[in-house]
Amino acid sequence: MKAQIAALIAISFVGFSAMARPLTTGKKIVQDIQTLAEKCVVHPFSINKAGQKVYAPLKNTCSQIVVLDEKTAHVTVDNDTFEVILAESEDADGGDLNHVLVYAQDGHLVGQKLNVLAFDNLLLGLLGGRTGGAVEIEESSN
Repeated sequence: MKAQIAALIAISFVGFSAMARPLTTGKKIVQDIQTLAEKCVVHPFSINKAGQKVYAPLKNTCSQIVVLDEKTAHVTVDNDTFEVILAESEDADGGDLNHVLVYAQDGHLVGQKLNVLAFDNLLLGLLGGRTGGAVEIEESSN
């Protein structure tokens, strides 16, 4: 009897520990990705001879964001990796508006932000279209 109870407790414990925690989805995952991008994406600049800032392209500085190509990245939030795709909006006028689509590992769409002013720039899309969301860093002029 004691062995049966111990086995039942062990099975219950294993079943409980193996239960998947809920996957972050919807507006929350989009916001979590944007918050991560605000920490990871920087906007390098230098100062020209006239004393004006000259901006270089946005750069990713974190391992949680892995840019695969100009339209696709893997983003890890809370130990879950998502595929983020920047897609052309049907409302775009020359590539200005994009949709940011977030997919779970099983391929299901779990979040989206539509009509982001990203100009076909994946990192800008992750920032929700806000270049001001990126940390500015001055690059030394050589």
